[in-house]
Amino acid sequence: MASYTLNALKKLTKEDMQSIIMNLQDSVQSGIAKISQDVIELKSEINQLTSKLQSSERENKDLNERLVNVEKKCFSVEQYSRRECLEVTGLSNTIPNTSLESTVLQIFEKIDVVIDPVNVEGCHKLYSRNNQNRIIIKLSRRKDVEKVFANKSKLKDIDLSDIGITDKPIYINGSFCAHYRQIWGKCKELWKKKRTE
Repeated sequence: MASYTLNALKKLTKEDMQSIIMNLQDSVQSGIAKISQDVIELKSEINQLTSKLQSSERENKDLNERLVNVEKKCFSVEQYSRRECLEVTGLSNTIPNTSLESTVLQIFEKIDVVIDPVNVEGCHKLYSRNNQNRIIIKLSRRKDVEKVFANKSKLKDIDLSDIGITDKPIYINGSFCAHYRQIWGKCKELWKKKRTE
């Protein structure tokens, strides 16, 4: 649209002014129409993006639920594989690796559980961050594990010095996978906290 100087505007007739105003009006209406169209297109695009986002959120939620279920199954399978494992805590770090199995079996005998070494699949020390000596023993028969669990409370009243063990206290527990061990640790913390309140 042409621009006018003050002198040029003074020379315009009424008809010229009406023409200019009509052109301006047409230009404004055209601009408004274009803006309106752009707004409609933007709304449509926003609706499409919102729909895609909602779909992605649903899919993400579904995938997260499936992942949680898969993790639970993995933890369950890992824990199931430890059914025949026991952890003995509190023994001295000085016990040589070659004597671990026989030492643990002697402890079991002291609580009236005799296990044939043939039924031991493995026995070794576990790494511990808090310098607490832990030994894991894997038995081949579940019923032996259950016998040890049934009798493990006898440990607190038994003298083990005749088999060369002067460490106290000694605990026998199930072997937890890392995830279950973390949950068990939190449970113990809550239990201790409740006892002190």
